[in-house]
Amino acid sequence: MSECVLCNEVITNPVCTDCVENEIAAWLYEVRPKLVEELRKKSEEINLDYGETRCILCNNHISICTFCYTNHVFEWLKIRVPELIREFRTFFDFNYFFPT
Repeated sequence: MSECVLCNEVITNPVCTDCVENEIAAWLYEVRPKLVEELRKKSEEINLDYGETRCILCNNHISICTFCYTNHVFEWLKIRVPELIREFRTFFDFNYFFPT
């Protein structure tokens, strides 16, 4: 397993940012469809496609852990639409605590 390029922790939840992004986009499409395109742009800021670990869903290479990716999205949502934070935490926590 490889390490996340952002936090240097071993990637233990091998789901790539593309797959997580698709799940977040599906949720946003239900609650705020206009933000889906903005999410895609936010994701491009940290989306890297290399590493020895592969996604268990799509087989893409993984270089960023789910925590770092969801935290990146969390920070964007906290500023952009803070009223969605509680629901986002419910669906995309990955057993970590987001900063408050």
